[in-house]
Amino acid sequence: MENLPALMGVEDVARVLNISPYTVRRWASLQKLPRIKLGSRILFDPSDVAHFLEQARNASNRDNIHSDAAATTGGNHDQRSK
Repeated sequence: MENLPALMGVEDVARVLNISPYTVRRWASLQKLPRIKLGSRILFDPSDVAHFLEQARNASNRDNIHSDAAATTGGNHDQRSK
């Protein structure tokens, strides 16, 4: 049998993402974060958590780029003398 990755519990994911276990459960139920349900247990594949984190970083970088561009173009006012 292949070496399977150890699955992560809610507390593990919360610690890695620096969020509350409640938020992990909520994101999992909203399908924002892929989960594996075994009975009443909610487990996560570490590669899914890493992918989720990478997507969040990329989205954050895109937001920063857009807000930087808006800040630079937003200050370009017409400076005609009266």
